[in-house]
Amino acid sequence: GMRFTVGGWVDKERRLGLEGSGFMVERHTNTFSAASDSAGSPPLYFPIFSAIAGAERGIPIADPLRAFSGDVVVTSTMQLWGAEFNGLYTFFRYPGLELTLLTGFRYADLRENLQIHNTTTDLMFGNVTILNDSFNTSNQFYGGQIGSRLAAQRGRFSLDITGKIALGLTRQMINIQGDITQAGPNPLVPPGLGTFPGGLYVQPSNIGQRNTNQFTVPFTALPSLELKLGYDITQRIRAFAAYDVLYWNKVVQPGNQIDHTVNLSQNAVLDPNGVGKLVGPAQPAPLSNQSNFWAQGINFGLEFRY
Repeated sequence: GMRFTVGGWVDKERRLGLEGSGFMVERHTNTFSAASDSAGSPPLYFPIFSAIAGAERGIPIADPLRAFSGDVVVTSTMQLWGAEFNGLYTFFRYPGLELTLLTGFRYADLRENLQIHNTTTDLMFGNVTILNDSFNTSNQFYGGQIGSRLAAQRGRFSLDITGKIALGLTRQMINIQGDITQAGPNPLVPPGLGTFPGGLYVQPSNIGQRNTNQFTVPFTALPSLELKLGYDITQRIRAFAAYDVLYWNKVVQPGNQIDHTVNLSQNAVLDPNGVGKLVGPAQPAPLSNQSNFWAQGINFGLEFRY
Protein backbone atom coordinates (compact mmCIF):
# COMPACT_ATOMS: atom_id res chain seq x y z
CA GLY A 1 0.00 0.00 0.00
CA MET A 2 0.91 3.65 0.17
CA ARG A 3 0.48 6.71 2.38
CA PHE A 4 0.97 10.38 1.51
CA THR A 5 0.71 13.69 3.35
CA VAL A 6 0.92 17.30 2.18
CA GLY A 7 0.56 20.45 4.25
CA GLY A 8 1.78 23.94 4.98
CA TRP A 9 1.59 26.93 7.29
CA VAL A 10 -0.72 29.85 6.48
CA ASP A 11 0.92 32.50 8.66
CA LYS A 12 4.48 33.77 9.07
CA GLU A 13 4.68 32.63 12.68
CA ARG A 14 3.85 29.05 11.62
CA ARG A 15 1.11 28.66 14.18
CA LEU A 16 -1.80 28.01 11.84
CA GLY A 17 -1.61 25.39 9.11
CA LEU A 18 -3.48 23.01 6.85
CA GLU A 19 -2.75 19.35 6.19
CA GLY A 20 -4.24 16.65 3.98
CA SER A 21 -3.33 12.99 3.96
CA GLY A 22 -4.50 9.65 2.62
CA PHE A 23 -3.62 5.98 2.56
CA MET A 24 -4.53 2.93 0.52
CA VAL A 25 -3.91 -0.76 1.16
CA GLU A 26 -3.55 -2.96 -1.90
CA ARG A 27 -6.49 -5.30 -2.52
CA HIS A 28 -5.59 -8.44 -0.56
CA THR A 29 -6.85 -11.92 -1.46
CA ASN A 30 -6.82 -15.20 0.49
CA THR A 31 -7.86 -18.47 -1.14
CA PHE A 32 -8.70 -21.89 0.27
CA SER A 33 -9.40 -24.91 -1.94
CA ALA A 34 -10.03 -28.62 -1.57
CA ALA A 35 -10.79 -31.30 -4.14
CA SER A 36 -11.33 -35.01 -4.44
CA ASP A 37 -9.86 -37.27 -7.09
CA SER A 38 -11.92 -38.51 -10.02
CA ALA A 39 -13.35 -41.33 -7.87
CA GLY A 40 -14.55 -38.97 -5.14
CA SER A 41 -11.85 -39.55 -2.54
CA PRO A 42 -11.38 -38.09 0.02
CA PRO A 43 -15.00 -37.35 0.96
CA LEU A 44 -15.78 -33.63 1.37
CA TYR A 45 -18.91 -32.04 2.84
CA PHE A 46 -20.45 -28.64 3.56
CA PRO A 47 -21.63 -28.45 7.19
CA ILE A 48 -25.11 -26.99 7.83
CA PHE A 49 -27.69 -27.10 10.57
CA SER A 50 -30.87 -28.34 8.91
CA ALA A 51 -33.86 -26.15 9.76
CA ILE A 52 -36.19 -29.02 8.83
CA ALA A 53 -34.43 -31.89 10.64
CA GLY A 54 -33.29 -29.74 13.57
CA ALA A 55 -29.84 -31.33 13.48
CA GLU A 56 -26.42 -31.03 11.89
CA ARG A 57 -26.22 -32.28 8.33
CA GLY A 58 -23.56 -32.60 5.64
CA ILE A 59 -24.11 -31.56 2.01
CA PRO A 60 -21.79 -33.67 -0.17
CA ILE A 61 -19.06 -32.07 -2.26
CA ALA A 62 -17.43 -35.46 -2.89
CA ASP A 63 -18.07 -38.95 -1.56
CA PRO A 64 -16.77 -42.19 -3.13
CA LEU A 65 -19.50 -44.31 -1.50
CA ARG A 66 -22.27 -42.13 -2.95
CA ALA A 67 -20.49 -41.75 -6.32
CA PHE A 68 -19.81 -38.01 -6.13
CA SER A 69 -16.57 -36.21 -6.97
CA GLY A 70 -16.02 -32.50 -6.61
CA ASP A 71 -14.12 -29.49 -5.41
CA VAL A 72 -14.64 -26.27 -3.48
CA VAL A 73 -12.84 -22.91 -3.63
CA VAL A 74 -13.31 -20.19 -1.02
CA THR A 75 -11.95 -16.73 -1.87
CA SER A 76 -11.77 -13.78 0.53
CA THR A 77 -10.74 -10.26 -0.54
CA MET A 78 -10.28 -7.02 1.37
CA GLN A 79 -9.42 -3.42 0.47
CA LEU A 80 -9.00 -0.51 2.89
CA TRP A 81 -8.33 3.16 2.18
CA GLY A 82 -8.99 6.54 3.74
CA ALA A 83 -8.34 10.27 3.59
CA GLU A 84 -8.46 13.22 5.97
CA PHE A 85 -8.13 16.99 5.99
CA ASN A 86 -7.11 18.91 9.11
CA GLY A 87 -6.48 22.37 10.39
CA LEU A 88 -3.36 22.75 12.58
CA TYR A 89 -2.60 24.98 15.55
CA THR A 90 0.82 25.06 17.24
CA PHE A 91 0.04 25.00 20.95
CA PHE A 92 3.67 25.50 21.99
CA ARG A 93 7.07 25.40 20.37
CA TYR A 94 10.39 25.11 22.19
CA PRO A 95 13.83 24.20 20.84
CA GLY A 96 13.61 20.49 20.07
CA LEU A 97 9.98 20.12 21.16
CA GLU A 98 6.66 21.08 19.56
CA LEU A 99 3.01 20.29 20.29
CA THR A 100 0.43 20.77 17.53
CA LEU A 101 -3.33 20.43 17.90
CA LEU A 102 -5.44 19.37 14.92
CA THR A 103 -9.08 19.12 13.99
CA GLY A 104 -10.80 18.23 10.73
CA PHE A 105 -12.71 15.67 8.70
CA ARG A 106 -11.99 11.98 8.12
CA TYR A 107 -13.21 9.38 5.63
CA ALA A 108 -12.48 5.63 5.70
CA ASP A 109 -13.60 2.88 3.35
CA LEU A 110 -13.48 -0.88 4.01
CA ARG A 111 -14.75 -3.34 1.37
CA GLU A 112 -14.67 -7.13 1.70
CA ASN A 113 -15.94 -10.09 -0.27
CA LEU A 114 -16.29 -13.81 0.53
CA GLN A 115 -17.10 -16.24 -2.30
CA ILE A 116 -17.77 -19.98 -2.17
CA HIS A 117 -17.64 -21.91 -5.45
CA ASN A 118 -18.37 -25.64 -5.66
CA THR A 119 -18.59 -28.11 -8.53
CA THR A 120 -19.89 -31.62 -7.86
CA THR A 121 -20.21 -34.41 -10.45
CA ASP A 122 -22.60 -37.33 -10.13
CA LEU A 123 -20.37 -40.21 -11.25
CA MET A 124 -23.27 -42.54 -11.82
CA PHE A 125 -25.42 -40.36 -14.10
CA GLY A 126 -22.93 -37.76 -15.32
CA ASN A 127 -24.80 -34.76 -13.95
CA VAL A 128 -22.90 -31.66 -12.75
CA THR A 129 -24.02 -29.23 -10.05
CA ILE A 130 -22.30 -25.81 -9.78
CA LEU A 131 -22.93 -23.77 -6.65
CA ASN A 132 -21.99 -20.14 -5.93
CA ASP A 133 -22.38 -18.14 -2.71
CA SER A 134 -21.25 -14.50 -2.49
CA PHE A 135 -21.18 -12.25 0.60
CA ASN A 136 -20.12 -8.62 0.00
CA THR A 137 -19.82 -5.93 2.68
CA SER A 138 -18.94 -2.25 2.57
CA ASN A 139 -18.28 0.21 5.41
CA GLN A 140 -17.89 3.95 4.73
CA PHE A 141 -17.06 6.27 7.62
CA TYR A 142 -17.69 10.04 7.55
CA GLY A 143 -16.87 12.13 10.59
CA GLY A 144 -15.07 14.90 12.34
CA GLN A 145 -11.90 14.31 14.30
CA ILE A 146 -9.59 15.92 16.83
CA GLY A 147 -6.05 15.04 17.78
CA SER A 148 -2.55 16.21 18.59
CA ARG A 149 1.01 15.68 17.42
CA LEU A 150 4.08 15.82 19.64
CA ALA A 151 7.33 16.33 17.72
CA ALA A 152 10.74 15.98 19.34
CA GLN A 153 14.08 16.74 17.62
CA ARG A 154 17.56 15.92 18.82
CA GLY A 155 20.42 16.44 16.42
CA ARG A 156 19.52 14.76 13.14
CA PHE A 157 16.98 12.42 14.76
CA SER A 158 13.31 13.18 15.26
CA LEU A 159 10.29 11.45 16.78
CA ASP A 160 6.66 12.31 16.00
CA ILE A 161 3.74 10.88 17.97
CA THR A 162 0.28 11.58 16.53
CA GLY A 163 -2.98 10.52 18.14
CA LYS A 164 -6.44 11.16 16.68
CA ILE A 165 -10.02 10.14 17.32
CA ALA A 166 -12.89 10.54 14.86
CA LEU A 167 -16.61 10.42 15.59
CA GLY A 168 -19.21 10.14 12.88
CA LEU A 169 -21.50 8.02 10.74
CA THR A 170 -20.69 4.63 9.22
CA ARG A 171 -22.75 3.68 6.18
CA GLN A 172 -22.93 -0.10 5.95
CA MET A 173 -23.93 -2.27 3.00
CA ILE A 174 -24.45 -6.04 2.91
CA ASN A 175 -25.04 -7.71 -0.45
CA ILE A 176 -25.76 -11.46 -0.53
CA GLN A 177 -26.14 -13.31 -3.82
CA GLY A 178 -26.11 -16.97 -4.80
CA ASP A 179 -27.14 -19.40 -7.51
CA ILE A 180 -27.01 -23.09 -8.36
CA THR A 181 -26.69 -24.58 -11.84
CA GLN A 182 -27.67 -28.08 -12.87
CA ALA A 183 -26.18 -29.47 -16.09
CA GLY A 184 -25.68 -32.88 -17.63
CA PRO A 185 -27.36 -35.57 -19.71
CA ASN A 186 -29.58 -37.11 -17.03
CA PRO A 187 -30.87 -34.58 -14.48
CA LEU A 188 -32.85 -36.61 -11.97
CA VAL A 189 -33.85 -33.71 -9.76
CA PRO A 190 -36.55 -31.23 -10.84
CA PRO A 191 -36.63 -28.54 -12.14
CA GLY A 192 -34.18 -29.89 -14.72
CA LEU A 193 -31.33 -28.11 -16.44
CA GLY A 194 -30.59 -24.44 -15.79
CA THR A 195 -29.52 -21.89 -13.17
CA PHE A 196 -31.72 -21.16 -10.15
CA PRO A 197 -31.65 -18.77 -7.14
CA GLY A 198 -29.82 -19.88 -4.04
CA GLY A 199 -26.51 -21.66 -3.56
CA LEU A 200 -26.08 -23.20 -0.10
CA TYR A 201 -25.59 -20.59 2.64
CA VAL A 202 -27.37 -18.17 0.30
CA GLN A 203 -31.04 -18.94 -0.34
CA PRO A 204 -34.07 -16.90 -1.45
CA SER A 205 -34.69 -16.18 2.25
CA ASN A 206 -31.51 -14.08 2.60
CA ILE A 207 -30.65 -13.01 -0.97
CA GLY A 208 -30.51 -9.24 -1.51
CA GLN A 209 -28.83 -5.99 -0.51
CA ARG A 210 -29.34 -4.11 2.75
CA ASN A 211 -28.05 -0.68 3.80
CA THR A 212 -27.82 0.80 7.28
CA ASN A 213 -26.38 3.95 8.86
CA GLN A 214 -24.55 3.26 12.10
CA PHE A 215 -23.70 6.21 14.35
CA THR A 216 -20.64 5.26 16.34
CA VAL A 217 -20.45 6.31 19.97
CA PRO A 218 -17.73 8.62 21.41
CA PHE A 219 -14.29 7.20 22.11
CA THR A 220 -15.03 3.90 20.34
CA ALA A 221 -15.39 5.26 16.82
CA LEU A 222 -12.22 5.61 14.76
CA PRO A 223 -9.14 6.25 16.93
CA SER A 224 -5.66 6.01 15.44
CA LEU A 225 -2.05 6.32 16.59
CA GLU A 226 1.12 6.90 14.57
CA LEU A 227 4.76 6.76 15.68
CA LYS A 228 7.32 8.14 13.22
CA LEU A 229 11.09 8.05 13.66
CA GLY A 230 13.03 10.29 11.28
CA TYR A 231 16.60 11.14 10.30
CA ASP A 232 17.55 14.41 8.60
CA ILE A 233 19.62 13.60 5.53
CA THR A 234 19.83 17.30 4.67
CA GLN A 235 18.17 20.41 6.05
CA ARG A 236 15.12 19.80 3.86
CA ILE A 237 15.04 16.03 3.30
CA ARG A 238 14.17 13.58 6.06
CA ALA A 239 14.02 9.78 5.85
CA PHE A 240 11.58 8.10 8.20
CA ALA A 241 10.10 4.81 9.36
CA ALA A 242 6.65 4.76 10.95
CA TYR A 243 4.19 2.45 12.68
CA ASP A 244 0.47 3.18 12.80
CA VAL A 245 -2.61 1.44 14.14
CA LEU A 246 -6.29 2.10 13.35
CA TYR A 247 -9.32 0.81 15.26
CA TRP A 248 -12.84 0.83 13.82
CA ASN A 249 -15.78 -0.35 15.87
CA LYS A 250 -19.08 -1.71 14.55
CA VAL A 251 -18.22 -2.78 11.02
CA VAL A 252 -19.95 -5.48 9.00
CA GLN A 253 -17.76 -8.23 7.54
CA PRO A 254 -18.72 -11.09 5.20
CA GLY A 255 -18.01 -14.07 7.46
CA ASN A 256 -20.29 -12.71 10.17
CA GLN A 257 -23.25 -12.62 7.78
CA ILE A 258 -23.33 -16.40 7.15
CA ASP A 259 -26.29 -18.14 8.80
CA HIS A 260 -25.30 -21.77 9.38
CA THR A 261 -28.95 -22.82 9.69
CA VAL A 262 -30.30 -23.66 6.22
CA ASN A 263 -33.77 -24.68 5.03
CA LEU A 264 -33.14 -26.51 1.75
CA SER A 265 -36.84 -26.81 0.89
CA GLN A 266 -36.59 -23.44 -0.91
CA ASN A 267 -33.74 -24.55 -3.18
CA ALA A 268 -34.94 -25.85 -6.55
CA VAL A 269 -32.03 -28.30 -6.90
CA LEU A 270 -31.17 -29.28 -3.29
CA ASP A 271 -34.75 -29.64 -2.01
CA PRO A 272 -35.05 -33.28 -0.77
CA ASN A 273 -38.66 -33.32 -1.94
CA GLY A 274 -37.80 -31.96 -5.39
CA VAL A 275 -40.25 -29.04 -5.16
CA GLY A 276 -38.15 -25.95 -4.38
CA LYS A 277 -40.85 -24.16 -2.37
CA LEU A 278 -40.23 -22.90 1.17
CA VAL A 279 -41.74 -25.10 3.87
CA GLY A 280 -40.93 -24.20 7.46
CA PRO A 281 -38.66 -21.44 8.82
CA ALA A 282 -37.17 -18.90 6.37
CA GLN A 283 -33.52 -19.70 6.96
CA PRO A 284 -30.77 -18.79 6.32
CA ALA A 285 -31.91 -15.42 7.61
CA PRO A 286 -30.49 -12.03 6.56
CA LEU A 287 -28.02 -11.00 9.25
CA SER A 288 -26.42 -7.69 10.21
CA ASN A 289 -23.81 -8.88 12.68
CA GLN A 290 -21.11 -6.35 13.56
CA SER A 291 -17.54 -6.72 14.75
CA ASN A 292 -14.48 -4.60 15.53
CA PHE A 293 -11.73 -4.03 12.97
CA TRP A 294 -8.01 -3.43 13.57
CA ALA A 295 -5.46 -2.37 10.96
CA GLN A 296 -1.72 -2.03 11.59
CA GLY A 297 0.92 -0.73 9.23
CA ILE A 298 4.65 -0.13 8.92
CA ASN A 299 5.74 2.40 6.32
CA PHE A 300 8.97 3.96 5.11
CA GLY A 301 9.46 7.12 3.12
CA LEU A 302 11.02 10.53 2.49
CA GLU A 303 9.78 13.90 3.69
CA PHE A 304 10.59 17.12 1.84
CA ARG A 305 10.25 20.51 3.54
CA TYR A 306 10.65 23.94 1.97
